[in-house]
Amino acid sequence: MRKTRGRKTDFCAIAATLKYKPNLTALNMSTITDIGTLIMRTPETCGGRPRIAGRRVSVQAIVVLYKQGMSPEEIAEEFEFLTLAQIYAALAYYHANKDEIEAYLAEEKVEYERLEAEYIAGKLK
Repeated sequence: MRKTRGRKTDFCAIAATLKYKPNLTALNMSTITDIGTLIMRTPETCGGRPRIAGRRVSVQAIVVLYKQGMSPEEIAEEFEFLTLAQIYAALAYYHANKDEIEAYLAEEKVEYERLEAEYIAGKLK
């Protein structure tokens, strides 16, 4: 309930009196996607890290491009086999689980720096 100029407004009661019922038969139900199905993780794929369902593209791969300044639309152009909804799902997962993804990115940076140092030292060819 919300108070409006001394009165209480019950929006649920107002909505019930409107008798609005959406015409669900007009919607093509096959186009509705449960966004919870767009991101998954399995131990044997991408090291168990969150990834786009049905693909070997991790959330962190999308986040790296996003943090480099690419828009979701540009990322979708880069990964032509991904939909814009999948890109936004990865970014939503990142924003909801920022600490987890940032930890993965930090681990990746440490590994990159280690390999770079070995290469410079001539240990990697």
